[in-house]
Amino acid sequence: DSQIMLVRTDALGNELWSKLYGGSQNEFPTDLEIEPDENLLIAANVEEAISGQTDVMFLRVNLEGAVLDSVVFGSPNVTEGVNSITVVSDGDIIGVGTTSDVDTQKPGFNAATDLIDFFSIRMNRSFVQAESFQWKRVVGYPGIDRGQKIIERPDGGFIMFGTSNDPNSNSQQEGFNMIVFPTNELGDIGSSFEVQYYGTLGNESAAQIVETIDGGYSMVGTSVQENSRSMFVARVRSDVGFVNSNTINIEPDIIATSITASSSGGFFQLGTSNASSSGNILLVKTNDAGALEWSQEFGGLDDDVSGKVLQMTDGSLAIVGSIELESQKKMALIKTNRLGEFNAN
Repeated sequence: DSQIMLVRTDALGNELWSKLYGGSQNEFPTDLEIEPDENLLIAANVEEAISGQTDVMFLRVNLEGAVLDSVVFGSPNVTEGVNSITVVSDGDIIGVGTTSDVDTQKPGFNAATDLIDFFSIRMNRSFVQAESFQWKRVVGYPGIDRGQKIIERPDGGFIMFGTSNDPNSNSQQEGFNMIVFPTNELGDIGSSFEVQYYGTLGNESAAQIVETIDGGYSMVGTSVQENSRSMFVARVRSDVGFVNSNTINIEPDIIATSITASSSGGFFQLGTSNASSSGNILLVKTNDAGALEWSQEFGGLDDDVSGKVLQMTDGSLAIVGSIELESQKKMALIKTNRLGEFNAN
């Protein structure tokens, strides 16, 4: 049975402790966030053993790994999944993901093709779920919509980020695109700006979005064109007006997983390179226009998979992923300088 594993290290990566969380079902963690009081919030998906459907789980643990609170949300005969959690200004917690319990009342609903919608659940600090009149849990467009992240806006509303193949998008391609759209303070589709789609003539799937220093947003995903996968980056203003986008074709098969802003300008992107017979962790630096500045690869003879990248306050980069050592899979923590190198300069 798969369980959630949490590890705490010191600044050099030496393990201080590790904990396992979960029960007899399979649990798969998807996000970890730190609350203002420094407790840790964990989001995970729980797979039901018989039906194979998933529910969503949220855990709160302290810095010693002790569980302070936990909750599982799920509806009968419905698949629900969470991909990220956001702590908003009033202390509430919003988890975002997908659900098969689609909004049948949306304009253009088609039961044959409208299979998955954006799912979001809002809770207070005690994990008490907001009522339906306080927060709309399911929103979407005709087609398949997968929620990835929600970000709070200064006006009290939010933006939702994810993937959609809305056939009415009027975008430059009819497949999947990364999507950004506004919601009001109740989580319902808003009107502060029009829904925006970002992509190419291929199919794009969303990975992560971050706020930029100028109040806009930068996002990364994976672009699939014919038999090739590559990183796709896009940057928008605070009203999600288009700034630039770029496809990063370093190698013929890359799956993007994470993005973070650089303190010196530009962005760091993380992905998994599958160009050889085994996967490697790929770190990419782009400038503000999305053009490639440099890249670094980490890995060995076996399969290695990227997770998330963050820039620390001293400018160093922390990367988490998983590596394969012969028949064993291990959690990996990689720390580099701001150039992706293993030296202190």
